[in-house]
Amino acid sequence: MTTSLVQPPATTPVSLTQAKTHLRVDTSAEDDYILDLISTATTFVEQTISRKLITQTWRQYVEKIGSERTVLLEIRPPQSIVEVTAYDEAGTPTVLNVQDYSLNQYASPPTVTLNITASTAMVELDVIAGFGDTGADVPGTLLRAILVLVGHWYEFRGAIDVAEQPASIPSGFQILLAPYMEPKI
Repeated sequence: MTTSLVQPPATTPVSLTQAKTHLRVDTSAEDDYILDLISTATTFVEQTISRKLITQTWRQYVEKIGSERTVLLEIRPPQSIVEVTAYDEAGTPTVLNVQDYSLNQYASPPTVTLNITASTAMVELDVIAGFGDTGADVPGTLLRAILVLVGHWYEFRGAIDVAEQPASIPSGFQILLAPYMEPKI
């Protein structure tokens, strides 16, 4: 399965002010650099825990539909399904009605059950995902993990060759993420 970003989040989970307070930085000389660190740390946390933090819309492409017509969502945590488009063998799209699919956002992993015909060759699902619209909606341990990364990378910038970045993860980082990690099967 492949995914692509449709609508990025409107904000970051950690604000510039929060990061500067954490770093004990009083000037604005490095604001752009700190914003870049926040963005990079957010992406790193999202990739590590396989979850989106702030509300955003993603498209998941599913090429093989099983006989059970259930799709495992890669975009987590899902809030809702915006649209489901099914393609027949000729590539003709059909937007499904809301009653033709159902989201089980509490399953692990979350699933979408489709009411489609056997001739469906591919499906696109537009999924709104994330813990919420602002950093206040994101679990505190994930915010702390971002701030720990920002602080670590800010403190040790230039200490390690750029080709080896991110070269180090601070002590305690994995402990903060542990409750959100997927079990290895």
